[in-house]
Amino acid sequence: MSLTASRGMMDAGRWTTVATAVAEHLAAVEDAIDTQSALPSAPIGALDAAQQFFDYVLVALDQGSTRGPAGTSPARVSPSPAPTMAGISNLSIAVTVMRSAHVVASTANLQKVREQVDAFSAILLALQERKRDSLEKQGLTKLQDFFKELGKAGRIDRAATIASHERPIRSIS
Repeated sequence: MSLTASRGMMDAGRWTTVATAVAEHLAAVEDAIDTQSALPSAPIGALDAAQQFFDYVLVALDQGSTRGPAGTSPARVSPSPAPTMAGISNLSIAVTVMRSAHVVASTANLQKVREQVDAFSAILLALQERKRDSLEKQGLTKLQDFFKELGKAGRIDRAATIASHERPIRSIS
């Protein structure tokens, strides 16, 4: 039995703040759409950070391939090269979270994961550009579920990290 933590889930704790802020913002956006009121302002930097998370995932999905499906160019290329390990770590986190949140029918098919990540990226872009007509309730709900689950995974990860560094207290007899 290994006593080491999975590197991918160990990194989930880094995304807790972003996940919480984005999930809360998505709930407010859904409320604004339901009440036909103005879209709320996004928390500063949260949508950019969320987009960066998905950009890293796409980098990992593109590793080892210069051509996309059916010989076409990849659908997205990260604007700046991301470290390979960050991409692999975020891909691991994304697949685990998608499985837990039931966002994708099967995470075994990386093409389905890519399609979902591309859809999530499109929603984030529409939010950044405040394009209300590009936002569908179903997509917002799936993205919100993803970020709620990512926040939960991050909180669990942080608690486990803290617990692993605690020393047992000896009772004084």
